Amino acid sequence: MNSKVSHPALNLLLIGLILTALILGRNLLVPLVLALLLWFLVVSLRTVIGKLKIGSFSLPKGVQTSIAFLLICLVIWLIGRLVAENLEDALVQAPKYNERFQVLLDWVANKLDISSVQELSSEINISKWAQYILNSSLNFLNAFFVVVFYVIFIFLEEGIFMGKVTKAIKQKEKRQKMYHTFSEINEKVHSYIAVKSLLSLTMAILVWLVLAIVGVDFAIVWALFAFLSNFIPFVGALIATVLPSLLAFVQFDDPTYGVVVLSILVGIQALFGNFIEPRVVGKSVNLSPLVVILSLAFWGAIWGVAGMFLCVPITVTLMIVLYQFESTRPYAILLSAGHEIEEVKD
Repeated sequence: MNSKVSHPALNLLLIGLILTALILGRNLLVPLVLALLLWFLVVSLRTVIGKLKIGSFSLPKGVQTSIAFLLICLVIWLIGRLVAENLEDALVQAPKYNERFQVLLDWVANKLDISSVQELSSEINISKWAQYILNSSLNFLNAFFVVVFYVIFIFLEEGIFMGKVTKAIKQKEKRQKMYHTFSEINEKVHSYIAVKSLLSLTMAILVWLVLAIVGVDFAIVWALFAFLSNFIPFVGALIATVLPSLLAFVQFDDPTYGVVVLSILVGIQALFGNFIEPRVVGKSVNLSPLVVILSLAFWGAIWGVAGMFLCVPITVTLMIVLYQFESTRPYAILLSAGHEIEEVKD
């Protein structure tokens, strides 16, 4: 009888301890998980570089890793500098934008006879928000070096990890099951990153073309923002549509420009979000849409924006691990979209 009572109590205690560790260890865990994600990117690029051969000659694995790592770090650093420089220009334009935005809100308030909108117009300060985003971008560049530090040690561990697993787990069946679990996680996360990146890049190019043709300021930054925000399920698409459209309304005297930008961006997001991505990304990760939105809310609540970016890879990993054990397999099935999850038989 005691055992029946103790099991739920121990489970609740374990869940509580895990949640506490996730929240209190956020400053340590978030850079570590981001480092693992960066490691996945480097390994993917290393695989591509490894296929480039001159006759029978190919670069040594260490050189492939170094080139891939330096290329990705360089791209991330250049993107960070691009955003920072454009935000500095935005700070110069911010007073004009702020004035136009308040005029726009006052016009809406007068048309709809809503006093709360007029109060909102006096409280919103675009200059302050631009400065906040600029500071956040600079802080990200500083934090990025911590992530790079973690990645270096992950690569040092990569070469000896499987050897340690072989020595630690003597039974061949259990060892095969662990290898399979790692392989399945690696395949799913790589597939998600590759497919999502390709679709996000395509969408970002379309966004840039639309904004550049209309003449919206900082079109390249908004395209980059669309690329990154597309990794945040559901919420990212909304933000990436509203913000550049709002700038179009503020920037131009004629509201037609804002309507055109908003309409086209909504069409692009609807095309990718409702037709393309569910058919491509959904099959690659095998997660229920309800699970994705709950995961977004959970990881966003405890890890902020970083948790929103990481919610899908983390949940995919959790689903695969849960499926490998008989006692937790039902939970993995509930997380999935209904497609079969591979398992190694003992």
